[in-house]
Amino acid sequence: MLPTAIIAEGEPASAVPAPATGLVAPAPTVTTAVAETMTPSTTTPSAVTARCDQPFFFEPAPDACPVGPPIPSAAAEQPFEGGVMVWLEERDAIIVFFPDGRWQQFEDTWTEGEPENDPTIVPPDGRFQPIRGFGKLWRETPGLREELGWALGVELGFESMLQEQAPTDDQPALTYLLTYNGQVFALVLRDLDQGDWVMAADNR
Repeated sequence: MLPTAIIAEGEPASAVPAPATGLVAPAPTVTTAVAETMTPSTTTPSAVTARCDQPFFFEPAPDACPVGPPIPSAAAEQPFEGGVMVWLEERDAIIVFFPDGRWQQFEDTWTEGEPENDPTIVPPDGRFQPIRGFGKLWRETPGLREELGWALGVELGFESMLQEQAPTDDQPALTYLLTYNGQVFALVLRDLDQGDWVMAADNR
């Protein structure tokens, strides 16, 4: 699924619309147990970080070393009334982030030639029906449409980054994901293709 609002070749980045005011990724509310095991450090880089073979792509860096360098990925993001969808070309997947601190990953099954939307679904004023891969997932996944609600804006293309952090004595393994607006989410896998997330950094 290539995002519909990705920057065209030769088009300046300023031509791509910014998200509407207030359309930031939801801040999670997580249990104390979850927060204690996955909240990244917000201190300045430590001596441990300074000895890492690879730096993290964001600041403040965690007090642990990444598994390897950050992996760039074409991406698209769309905010909803009850969460955020992020498409990652590198994974050929869509990750849905919920405001209660959950995330779930789905395979992107939309292909060129399939309907982009459902013309029988008409959003209220100021809201949008998601299209293409986001729309197919939203329409066809039981319960997802009801939980996410309407889209608050159109999907926007950007270049994301992914980076893994190995588990430590204090934390499980984490995946760091760069979002459209410069926030970095820390994802921990709790079950197959789903888990918990918190905000690791805000570089807006």
